Amino acid sequence: MIADCRFDFSGANVAVTGGGQGLGRAYAKAFAEVGATVFILERNYQNACNVVSEITESGGKAIAYELDVGNAKDITKVFENVIAQYSSIDVLINNAAIFTTLDMKPF
Repeated sequence: MIADCRFDFSGANVAVTGGGQGLGRAYAKAFAEVGATVFILERNYQNACNVVSEITESGGKAIAYELDVGNAKDITKVFENVIAQYSSIDVLINNAAIFTTLDMKPF
């Protein structure tokens, strides 16, 4: 996918929130392609696992974690687990979004 890339992320640990689909998936696959170990942090764990499969089938390294970025305790737990197992996160892609509904008010 990335032809003639001048970036080398070999040995880097990259975390991508919302990495199970859309732009997050593209970021995850791109970083894996240039040598990074990618942590797919995704509310939908099955989507995260699907991206991990795509990356590993292409020779990359990725790990899926279930994460709801709207839950502070969940964020702390997941990042503590990643740091405990892999020592660092070198790059963080904050791709996940939180949507809420707002009441319509006249103006």
